[in-house]
Amino acid sequence: YGIDLSDYAIIKGKKAFNLENIIFQGSVHDLSLWKNESFDFLYSNQVFEHLPEKYVSQLVSECFRVLKPGGRIWVGLVLSLMPDPEGIRMPDDPDDTHITLHYRSWWNKQFIAAGFVLDEKCMASVETTPVWLEYGWHQLAYCKPS
Repeated sequence: YGIDLSDYAIIKGKKAFNLENIIFQGSVHDLSLWKNESFDFLYSNQVFEHLPEKYVSQLVSECFRVLKPGGRIWVGLVLSLMPDPEGIRMPDDPDDTHITLHYRSWWNKQFIAAGFVLDEKCMASVETTPVWLEYGWHQLAYCKPS
């Protein structure tokens, strides 16, 4: 299943890949289409840093709610690596749509506050993947306790 804010992406996905009744238009911070504990695994790539920070707590809580006990979430995103006097933007990040850039520790706090546990083994295995390193993307992995 998938969710995307862009009606273009939804229309294209449904037509090109026959994804009718599988992908839906909406914001990732509102997963009310799905019941509690609906999924074993959640995956997001290059999404969270585009969401306004005021929705992060709801987003992480929704992910926890729809994930089954023992389930995992893997998040690919751009992290803030260099301090910035304004607080969040990296000086070398040209993408103005990256509006919620923080250090890994900040994201870890958000997930742990919602009840997740770090999945360090998974993070270590994917963080060294060449494509992630080339683009400066980072992977976060957590699990919901059983």
